[in-house]
Amino acid sequence: GTVADSGVWHFWNDQWWCGSNVTVSSAHYDAETDTATFTYSMEGSNWFGIQVFYKDSANETGKNYKLTCVINSDVAGDVTINGQVVSLVAGDNAIEITVAEGAGASFSLQCGVNGGTIISAATISISDLTFTLVEENENEGETEGDNEGTTEGDNEGTTEGDEETVEPISYDIVFGAEGDAAANHNTYYYWNDQNWCGSNVIVSYAHYDAESDTATFTYSGATSACWHGMQIFFRNSANEEGKTYKLTCTITSAVAGDITIVGNVVTLVEGENNIELTVGQGGGASLALQCGSVTAGTVIAENTISISGLTFTEI
Repeated sequence: GTVADSGVWHFWNDQWWCGSNVTVSSAHYDAETDTATFTYSMEGSNWFGIQVFYKDSANETGKNYKLTCVINSDVAGDVTINGQVVSLVAGDNAIEITVAEGAGASFSLQCGVNGGTIISAATISISDLTFTLVEENENEGETEGDNEGTTEGDNEGTTEGDEETVEPISYDIVFGAEGDAAANHNTYYYWNDQNWCGSNVIVSYAHYDAESDTATFTYSGATSACWHGMQIFFRNSANEEGKTYKLTCTITSAVAGDITIVGNVVTLVEGENNIELTVGQGGGASLALQCGSVTAGTVIAENTISISGLTFTEI
C-alpha cells in the first residue's frame, strides 16, 4: 500500500503493472530493534517496481524535517529516497536528508533510479527512522530559493531575483497520491507523472483560492501512453466509512475532452461543467480525478483546470 496510515510501514511491489514481476518473499518489522526488513526480487527493469513508505503522524503540514535512518543492504546500488538519488554500499548506510510536507514529510524509497539502474534483488533493512523538525532559523544564511529546488518548492524553479521564475506552487495544494489524500483530509493533492508511466507532466501552477473555494491547476506534457499522467485528489474529513455520497462540483476546463472522476468517464466541454456523481467509501468517498480515460483511450495533454464548490452530500 501507500502511506495511507501513519505509523505503519507500507510496501508496494509491481506485478507487471509497469513491466516488472516483483516478488516480496519477506516483509517484517521488529519492534525491539525498530527495524523494517524486506527481501524482494524483480524480473523487469521498472525503477520503482519495489517501493517502501512510512509516515510519521507527528509531522505537521508545511513544516520541514530532517530525515535520518540507517539502511542496511546486502548489495550495493543506487536507490531513490524522497526524490533524491542515494548510492548504497553493501552493509550499513547512514542516511540524512531534508524533506518537507509538500513532497511528504515521510519516508519514500524506490529501489532504483529514474532513467538509471535498479537493484533487481536485495534484502534491505531500515532502522532508527526519525524526523526532526528543522527550525526556520537553521536555514538563515541561505538564499530564499536554496531549498526550493526540492520537495515543497520543486516547481518554484529559481531563487528570488531571477526574472524567469515559474508561477509558484501554493503550499495549500501539495504533491501526493490518493493515499496521501485519504490520510490528510481537506487538502488538495496532485500527482504528475515524471516518466514513470511514459509521460513527462509538468505542473506550472497549482493554487487554492479560499474565497472562491476553487483549486486551479495548469499542466502540460501528458501523452497517450499514460492516461493518468495528471491526477487530482481530495478527501473530505466529514465523510464516514461505508456511507454513500453525492459528489457535486463545477469543473472549468480550458479545453474539451474526456477525463475520469472516481472511475466514471466524464466528457468535459470547454468552459464550465456541472458534475454530479454518486460515490461510496469503497470507490472513494472523495475526489479522484485523472485527466484522461482508459476506456476512451485518450488524454488531455495540457490544460488549465479548476475545481470549485466541491461538496459531498450523504445519500
